Amino acid sequence: MPATKIVVNIPGETPYDVRIGATVLSGLGESVRRLDGVGQAPHLLVLTDSNVGPLYLEEAKSSLRAAGFRVSDIVVPAGEDSKSLAVAGEIWSAMASLGLTRDCAVVALGGGVVGDLAGFVASTYMRGIPFVQVPTSLLAMVDSSVGGKTGVNLPEGKNLVGTFKQPAYVCASTAVLATLDDREWACGCAEIAKASVIDSDEFFFWMM
Repeated sequence: MPATKIVVNIPGETPYDVRIGATVLSGLGESVRRLDGVGQAPHLLVLTDSNVGPLYLEEAKSSLRAAGFRVSDIVVPAGEDSKSLAVAGEIWSAMASLGLTRDCAVVALGGGVVGDLAGFVASTYMRGIPFVQVPTSLLAMVDSSVGGKTGVNLPEGKNLVGTFKQPAYVCASTAVLATLDDREWACGCAEIAKASVIDSDEFFFWMM
């Protein structure tokens, strides 16, 4: 079944594609290679977490390397604790040590925590470098990977420090949804239900 392409148009921002399908992760490298401002990046950093990394990191890296990219990766502990200034600081330092320059890019491979964290470090490293979203949870696919919200938590509350940084591309592989547990699936469905109520009666009754 061919992938579905949706173009996100936000006033004042560069439009970007969201590709949805079972095989889009294997084609990640080719898709990134075609992106303006990213396709010629000399070095890509894939940021993922300890839950997603063992499942999909090698596939993502292999696809990017097959497209001719130099690829490094950072794996952070899974969970909200990684969405912090301390972890962001460690990633910034690692990016500098790897020699990432302003023409490099970040690839966020994971759920909402990884996407928010990767987007935040990309938007602030060297005053902003491009990033690509590869959401691996249903909630991230339908919510946090689109729209450009990034951020980290403070002890005083969630998402108190952040930026708006639109991704250059969103790669939503439906195949990865098979590894979600019931709670993660329910969280994503709840977000879709909320969007359907906001959008239209037609969408809501179609979803029901």
